[in-house]
Amino acid sequence: MPRKPKSYNDLELETIADLQAEGHDSFTEMTGPLRRRMAEKTGKPTRPTPALARLTVAAVGLLAVGLLFLIDYAN
Repeated sequence: MPRKPKSYNDLELETIADLQAEGHDSFTEMTGPLRRRMAEKTGKPTRPTPALARLTVAAVGLLAVGLLFLIDYAN
């Protein structure tokens, strides 16, 4: 009977556990090796979040905080 293939989340959890066993303590120092190993296991290249998406999220967050400040100031 064929085994069910592992989901992406299961592969990622296994890879994170392997990296922690190798001495990678923080998530920031294991992001590069994690991307590389996940690409090897899945056969799909991974890439970091695009800069435009990061800047857009930051800008929307700042606008939301500013709007909340204005609403609070108006009351």
